[in-house]
Amino acid sequence: MPRIERVKTLQEWAGADRLEIALLLTDIIGSTSLAGRGDDKWIDILIQHFERARQIHDRYQCYEIKLIGDAYMAVFRTAAEAFEFAQEFIVDTGHPEIFIRVAIHLGRAGIVENDIYGIMVNKASRIIDGISRQRPRLMGDSCIAVSGQARPSIIAVLGKLAEGEFTSHPVDLKSFGTEPVWFYRNRVMDEEIRKRRVALSQQSQPPIFARRRAQLSDSGLTLPPKAQEPTPQFTRRPFKNIILPAPKKDEEK
Repeated sequence: MPRIERVKTLQEWAGADRLEIALLLTDIIGSTSLAGRGDDKWIDILIQHFERARQIHDRYQCYEIKLIGDAYMAVFRTAAEAFEFAQEFIVDTGHPEIFIRVAIHLGRAGIVENDIYGIMVNKASRIIDGISRQRPRLMGDSCIAVSGQARPSIIAVLGKLAEGEFTSHPVDLKSFGTEPVWFYRNRVMDEEIRKRRVALSQQSQPPIFARRRAQLSDSGLTLPPKAQEPTPQFTRRPFKNIILPAPKKDEEK
């Protein structure tokens, strides 16, 4: 596939040494478990993941800063563009086993030697770290987390109807204290992620169980996602060969 030629330097893309930009950071869920399969397998997964990010990247006015381990870091001219990128990336990460969290923050940053620096960069890092540690179960593991600074500009583009799709949760940002972070939830996005998880779980099932699930599905029946172990039933055994003591004389009266 032909690639769109990128701007050579971040300074050329930005047009200034200091400006307000939207920063996007990603985090792969369960990366330690995936990496445990060995370097060759893990590197192959990462290559597919980052290639997918770059495919989406070419459709937006953004600049890839760097890859930090298994994380992807890019800057956008607006938070709305970063958010649209995140929506595409979270439902199709480039590999069926990769699910991600995305953090978006908006603020002023300085550009030095083709990299960005400033308090806003540190805060964005704290957001992705905080949601990775706390993982609000209400929103699920895969999520798009938006800072309070970035949310208004996103709502301005998406419209008032999208305002109800954001839910605020307090997140510990370490040196920045505990601040509300806005988690985006959309029915279509959630359904796409759910389908990927179901497909992945079916691939990992034993062949006999997978065939049985398919048969039940064809007949209109379903199995629960995870079979629960039956509650053990204990049967009380009767006592045998018990000799009761003879009653005392005063009790016989």
